Amino acid sequence: MATITNRGPYQWRVQVRRHGHPAQSRTFNSKAEADAWAAMTESEMARGVWLSRGEAERTTLHEALDRYEREVTPSKRSAEQERRLLRNPAAIGPAGGPRTHWMDGATRAPRDQRASAAREGQRAGIEAGREREGLRAPA
Repeated sequence: MATITNRGPYQWRVQVRRHGHPAQSRTFNSKAEADAWAAMTESEMARGVWLSRGEAERTTLHEALDRYEREVTPSKRSAEQERRLLRNPAAIGPAGGPRTHWMDGATRAPRDQRASAAREGQRAGIEAGREREGLRAPA
């Protein structure tokens, strides 16, 4: 059962308690957000698909990559190469936020720009090859 309480202007606290699950609590800026989260959480618990997101919300990308480097990388044949990649901040991108926010707009934009640049490079290479062979690019 969800309990929603007003904690002052622009603050709504939700507590969801269900038998067999740990109590969940979260604060929102609007009552609509609080209602939606409560309904989603209760629904997941009722269907048996609920997973605690506590660790994911507390873990940053940097912490997850450090753990990966300690626990997984040593067992790989290319361990040294992977270590260099993991220690290169430019290859990783923003690493300060929690895991649940890794794919927000700040993370997606640079990834999408790199993918777009790669596609443009591929197109240019294909068109150059066609020109060398005397073929026209499709209209």
